[in-house]
Amino acid sequence: MAGTLKKDEIEAILAGKANGFKINGLCKLHKVAGNLILEFEKINDLPYESTLVTLHSTDFDGIREEIKNAITQHMQDITDKLISDL
Repeated sequence: MAGTLKKDEIEAILAGKANGFKINGLCKLHKVAGNLILEFEKINDLPYESTLVTLHSTDFDGIREEIKNAITQHMQDITDKLISDL
């Protein structure tokens, strides 16, 4: 289910009523073995594999903040790698 980061969608995942949803073109949120996972998908032809981040917060604001931080860190890691490859 593609969409934006909405409180009701996250609550549905936490309650086991939904499997997950795609947040944007970069990542999706889903639950695996009881853990809330943010999965970064491979970007076009860049030589980086998918990355999984386990989220620890149980409330919407905390989850949103963790996702924000994970996206920021992921993009910084990709940027650093691309620059080091020059």
